[in-house]
Amino acid sequence: MDNDSVDYRLVDARHVSGYTVWLRFRDGTSGEIDLSPALQGPKLEPVRDPAMFARFSIHPEFHTLVWPNGADLAPEYLHKYVRVDRVIDRYKQDVDRTLLRENLRLTPDQRLLRLMELQRFAEELQRAGRKSNQK
Repeated sequence: MDNDSVDYRLVDARHVSGYTVWLRFRDGTSGEIDLSPALQGPKLEPVRDPAMFARFSIHPEFHTLVWPNGADLAPEYLHKYVRVDRVIDRYKQDVDRTLLRENLRLTPDQRLLRLMELQRFAEELQRAGRKSNQK
C-alpha cells in the first residue's frame, strides 16, 4: 500500500439504532453511518429486516460489514459516507502523543505505581480543597 492510499479496513463496528452503525477504520476514521439508502438489491433487501440487520459482523479477510446471508458493503463506501464527529476528529489531531509513548515504555508494575501516585495526589488535592472550604 503506497503512502497516498487510504486504509479502508474496518476494525470495529457497533449497532447504534435502526440502520445506523458506528464504525472505526484502521486509519483512525470513526463515526456513524445510516445504511438505509444502501440496503437495496437482491442481496441487501433481506438485511432491511431489523433482526437480520443487527446480525452484521466484520469479515476477517475483507475487513468490511457482512451479514449471514452473504450480503456485504464495500469498505470504500462505508469510509466515504461515515459521518465523522468533527469535535473528536479535531481532538485526535491535537493530542500530544508524547505521554502515551512514555507510558507504553513502562512495565505494567511501573504504570501501576504511577497511577497510585496520581491517586494519592488527587486525594491530597481533595483534602486541601475541603480544608480551604471550611475556613
